[in-house]
Amino acid sequence: MRRLMAMVALMALCGTAYGAISAASASAAATAWTCLSGGTGFGDADCSTAGTGFHDEEITPGTSTGFGIKATSATQVLKWAPFGAAIEVIATGVECVECMIENTLAGAEMEVKGEPVTVLGVETGEMLRYSGVTVGGALGVKCEVKGGVIKTNPLKITTNATNELTFERPAGKGVILAEFEIAAKAGKACNVAGLYKLEGKAPGALAGAVLTFNIPAASAVLKVSGENASLTGTTTVSAGVTGAGQQPIVLT
Repeated sequence: MRRLMAMVALMALCGTAYGAISAASASAAATAWTCLSGGTGFGDADCSTAGTGFHDEEITPGTSTGFGIKATSATQVLKWAPFGAAIEVIATGVECVECMIENTLAGAEMEVKGEPVTVLGVETGEMLRYSGVTVGGALGVKCEVKGGVIKTNPLKITTNATNELTFERPAGKGVILAEFEIAAKAGKACNVAGLYKLEGKAPGALAGAVLTFNIPAASAVLKVSGENASLTGTTTVSAGVTGAGQQPIVLT
């Protein structure tokens, strides 16, 4: 049965991104396709269910293609509990700004990946931007995320045979995914104010063009300033030639 996977550039946070989808090897075939309306093969807009009304088309190898990510659940929630008291940071939007991907054949084994690049000595690419960011629960009355936006550092993107897509820092670049500040609202006292660092990696589950994050704190995969953290939220991923409309993207 056809294995459908979705590709993205999420943890959003802001910047120009360049990635690559590498494909070779029949045992783990994973070429990137866009899902288009019309034709047969699929019954839904993200090409995840067999039927009619939609079809997929392979992204032309060697063609740089715009890549996007969009929140589909109402919130993306990061949660941790220093000293047993829970802190929630909630985002209503997520995007990858000016991101690019490319289908290429390389090496003897199939892999799907996106890598940051260095331009004039500055590392860039594969950055996510979370917007509408607030502090949840009772703390939200007194505390806020400064600027209401969280931007990640440039991230490496990889996938595996179990339909998992992971965001993490490239080798040798440390493990800090993002930094953000919680501050007191005007006239309020916020006892959790301070600078926080999101560390580790963020694996998401792929199904068609849907990328879901459901990382439990107990997994210790993500940490906020040393404390185990959970991350939940659903997104969709898309691709399209720059200047043209984007379509859901799947990997097969």
